[in-house]
Parts: sequence; C-alpha cells; structure tokens
Amino acid sequence: MKTMRLIIGGIGLVAWLASGCGSNREECELTTDTICQDGAIFLIDSCGGIVEEVSQCPCGCADDHSGCKSCDDCPAGQTDCHGECVDTTSDPDHCGGCDQACDPGEVCENSSCEAGPDCRTEACPGGYYCNINTGECLPGCAADSHCGQNEHCDIATHECVCNTGYHDCSGTCLPNDSVDSCGDRCEPCPDDPHGDVSCQNAQSCWTDCHPGYHFCSDHCVSDTSVDSCGDRCDPCPTDPNGQAACEAGACVIHCDAGYLMCSGACALCPTGDPAHFSCRGSACIVGYQVGVQVSGLSGTVVFENNQSDILTVTSDGGFAFSQALEDGETYDVAIRTQPELQVCTLGVGASGTIAGSDVLGIPATCVDGDAYEPDDEPAWNVGEPLEVDADPQQHNLHTTGDVDWISISVPDITHRYAVRLTSCSADITAWFYTPDGRNVDQVAFMRHSDFSLYEMECGPSQEGQQELILPWGQHIYLRVSSDSTGSYQVELDDLGPITGTELTIYITHYEFESEGVECGVTINFRIVNNSTEPFDGWVEVATEVKNYGSGFWPDSEYPFHVTLGAGGTFDDYLYDVVSDPYIGLAYAYVDYDHSFDEVDETNNLSAAKTWCSYTGSDGICGN
Repeated sequence: MKTMRLIIGGIGLVAWLASGCGSNREECELTTDTICQDGAIFLIDSCGGIVEEVSQCPCGCADDHSGCKSCDDCPAGQTDCHGECVDTTSDPDHCGGCDQACDPGEVCENSSCEAGPDCRTEACPGGYYCNINTGECLPGCAADSHCGQNEHCDIATHECVCNTGYHDCSGTCLPNDSVDSCGDRCEPCPDDPHGDVSCQNAQSCWTDCHPGYHFCSDHCVSDTSVDSCGDRCDPCPTDPNGQAACEAGACVIHCDAGYLMCSGACALCPTGDPAHFSCRGSACIVGYQVGVQVSGLSGTVVFENNQSDILTVTSDGGFAFSQALEDGETYDVAIRTQPELQVCTLGVGASGTIAGSDVLGIPATCVDGDAYEPDDEPAWNVGEPLEVDADPQQHNLHTTGDVDWISISVPDITHRYAVRLTSCSADITAWFYTPDGRNVDQVAFMRHSDFSLYEMECGPSQEGQQELILPWGQHIYLRVSSDSTGSYQVELDDLGPITGTELTIYITHYEFESEGVECGVTINFRIVNNSTEPFDGWVEVATEVKNYGSGFWPDSEYPFHVTLGAGGTFDDYLYDVVSDPYIGLAYAYVDYDHSFDEVDETNNLSAAKTWCSYTGSDGICGN
C-alpha cells in the first residue's frame, strides 16, 4: 500500500536520529562519529542518537549530512564570507575580500574603496543608493538590477529580498517548492529508500511510501515486520512462552509446545492430547466439543448449550459450540430461536455427560411451516378443518408465545368424538372454543370423567385425549399453545353413535336486571338431544345462582314437556329473583329421570351441566 506522511521543517531527521530507531537507549555508547543537521555538526552515539553540538557550518550542511557544505558553493561572482555569499567587487563590508570594510563616505567599486560622489550630481555605483538630503551614496539597492538572482529591491529599506516563492538561505534565494529547499528549509528533504519524497504545497516535505510499506514518524517501515506489522508503528506484543510473528498484516503469537493462546496470553496446558486443548477464560483445559448436525434448514436457527453458549446456524451441516467442556461435565443443547418459517427439533442425545470424547452430530431436523393454518390468526374462521378419522395433521409452534388455531368439524352431533394430541416435542396445552368464540369453560360439553372438562395437555412423555359431544352444532376450534417451541400432531376420531338417552343443555343468554333492592336473572337455555333415539317426556331444568361473597341461592326447578327427535333442540328461558345485586355465576341442570326431586348433582352433573360467568350488569354467554 502507498502511505503519505508529512515532515515539518528540519525537525524530522533530528527526531529520527535521537530515537535510535527504537533501540534501548541504555545500551548505546558514546562515539566520535558526527552528523551535520540544521547547519551544525553534532556528536552521535552508537545507536545514532544526537549527543551534543560540536560546531556551526557557515555554509550549511552537505547534502548527505556527513559534514559542512563547502563555501565554494556560492553563485558565480560571489564569495563566501562566514557563510554569507557576497559580491566583493561592490560590498562595502567586504570590498575586495572578506572583512575589508570601506570607511564611512566611501563606496566599494571594482573591489576598491573610493570616495563616493555627490549623488545629487553623479549617479551612485551599483550596490548603493543616493541620500538626496546629503548627496551621500549609502550601501543598499536602488533598483532590482542591483540584486541577485530571484531577488528584488525593497525601495523602502533599500535591501534585496527574495521574490515570492523563494526564501533566503545564506544570502541565496532558493525555491520553496523544491525538494532541495522545501518550504523554508535550506537543505534537501530527507531521502527514504522505501518511498518517494516530494514537497507538498511548497510548505513541507512529504513521503509517499512504496507498496508494502507505511509511514511511521519520519520514514517508511515494512508492513510485514514484527516491528511495524500491518499499519502499526510499534513492535508486535511478545509473550515469554511464545514467538511473535506478523501474518497477513496482523500480529500473532505462536505459543510454545504445551501452551495455548487464551485471553491474549500463552497459558500452560495440563497433560493430555493437544488436539483437545481448549480455553476457558485465561486457562487452558483438556476440553471436548459439543455440536449439532442440521438438516432441512431454510433460514436461521439459534442453538444454546447449558443456556449460555450460543450457536447461530444458517445452513445444513455439522456445527460445534465454541465452549469446550471437560470430562465429566454435563451438556444440555436446546433451540433458543426457531427459523421464521420453520420449526426445528432436536433428536436423541441433546443432553448428557462428557465421557472423554467429543459429542458431535446431535441431530437437528427442520421442517417447513404449518400446512393447515396460519399462525396467530383470530380464533374463528381460519384453518383447514381437522377431518374425522383422517391422517394426523402436523403443526408447529415456531416461537415462544406462538398460538395455533385448529378448526374441527364433525358430520353428526349424535356421535361421540375424541380429539388426540400426539408426538408432542414440548409441553403443550389445548383449549376448546365454540363457533361464536367462547371458551368452553362457559359451555360444558366434555363427556369423559378421566379428563378435564375444558383443556388437555400433551408432552414428550404423554399424549393428550379428550372425548366430546357438540350440542350446538358441528363445529369447534382448538387453541394450542406452549411456553416453548415445538411440534405436535392432532387427529379426530369418531367413537360411534351415542346410545341411550343423552340430553345436554347450555346457556345461550344470561342477563341481570335490578329494580330497587330486588334483582332478577334471566337465563335462556337450549336442550339438545345428542342421542340417535327420539325423546318424548318431561325434563326438569334447575337453576342456581352464585354470589361471590354469599355462596349459592337455593335451586329453582322448572318442569318442561319436551319432544325431541335425534339431534333435535328445545329453547326456552327461566327467570329467578335474587336479593343480592352482585351476581357472579349462574348454573343450569337438566334432569330427565322423571323423579322431579331436588336435583342430585352427583347423578346429574355427569349427565349435563352448564354455567356462565358474570362480572357486570349483562352476563351474556351466548348469541
């Protein structure tokens, strides 16, 4: 690479010499060697550093700085007098030779002091100007012709001064833009064997380093040296148990045998196979890798080991976590973040204990997103229906908090059905919802005493199953969620027709009214014949209202004569008067055993029960 740096005036070379090129100054010795710098001779030590000034050079330094410049270097027609080039044919201080000054009133003409003319009547010779008041010729210029090359006469001072773009060096005007006299220098810019020197903006010396070198302090240094690696201007760090090197423009340390670079230093490793040396902080351990074998991935999946070591993967293949584990330590690989449109699952061996070898190739299989429903949509009117006795549907919970809505349709409400969750890779909970969006904790219809009425669960070690009857129609929704990501299967089985009498009841509307201290509760209900046999007889509907603070009011029973065909329905309502306006819950029971006694919860709850929660002035539970 090419690098450009600036050298201001004549200071750069002195600083370079004084630095001794990075050597330890305490190891330097005095010598009799000298160098010329800034018009003076200096003693230097064995490291090249300046010790003290010895003498001045009246004519400046030679170009190679080995000594003083010869005073014979003055322009033609001029003589060096103590470092100043003068014209001894006309200079009154050096007339005919150095230090041969003319007396006052005399002029130097043709190298001889002579009485000056009255300049008011006779012109002064070259190098003098006329004092009109006295008629005396005084030393100084009267015209540009009296001055040397690249000079002009300042009429106000009668002195010869350098033209613009030039500066004075021992009586000679040198160009500002030359590398031999750059800026205000009177000596050449320092040369560099690994760079091109120029005069930048007629002000300062500039070095443009050759490719493979860069500028440090006042000279070009190598990009590949350990003393100036890359773009450094200082040596690479060292380690007592390793060797410093410069590789591809970067400092590296190759640790000695039995050591490993950990946290920037060569750490002593324990006895063991060097192939398994690994770092844990600043210490070297004998460690073993844990890794996964990913397949089917389209996107980005993030794994974690022991909830801390993170591994991000964007393609199929084998990948290992960065932190190695010692023999006897445990590992627990999990998926932290699923791909956007996929779900990945880990196979056998995702957790265990290190037993003196690497644990690589833990299977991680990724599959595409759900084929049956869009995630996180509203609960109703989404998703492809789950068909009866069809192959199980595959579903995925892609991220923590993901929710699946599964649509379930049945062909006949006079049959019993079973919904089953299987192959669950995570702990999953499923809740049932009615077609109008009510959670089934508002409308009871579950028919199996071995399971919760309202939810079912599934996990890696258990399957979920729930039998159900649909008293309101042929449609229901299943809301599936989990505290983690995972996959599962869901299926719907027909358990056959309902035998015997099977009446169900659920509340379609529940409304609270208040007039003074008297409170009324209207309960609209529907009785459904879910059996395949017709029903003709009396049923008794019992209601019960619950206050959150006072408990239940006594039951109110009402007999109805009902004629229902298979799958038929009967709609009616009840009105109860209660004395407390803070109604919390309302229940309704149906009894069809013709006893007309007080409702027996033990016998009838398993036959039919429904309830509605209420927290305001309008407890609407249905349509």
